[in-house]
Amino acid sequence: MRNKVKHVIDEWDPIEVLPFAPSDEYDSEINQIVYFLNRSEITDFELADKIEKVFIDAFDDSIIQFTKEEYLAISRKILSEDTE
Repeated sequence: MRNKVKHVIDEWDPIEVLPFAPSDEYDSEINQIVYFLNRSEITDFELADKIEKVFIDAFDDSIIQFTKEEYLAISRKILSEDTE
């Protein structure tokens, strides 16, 4: 699961620092998302809300400015992605 989340988040690159930043740039946020996913069955909307909270807490809402629809798209990609 962690590899799947890392792949999607790194591909999304919400603060647009990859490939210049270290490959573990989003590891703290990824770990929080994986922990949330492992707790129980969740909906794509719940995951989208969690992703939004994690990234705003990490980088502030002056840097992270995505719509609910964009978070939902990332959420759905994580929940459906086959990449391991």
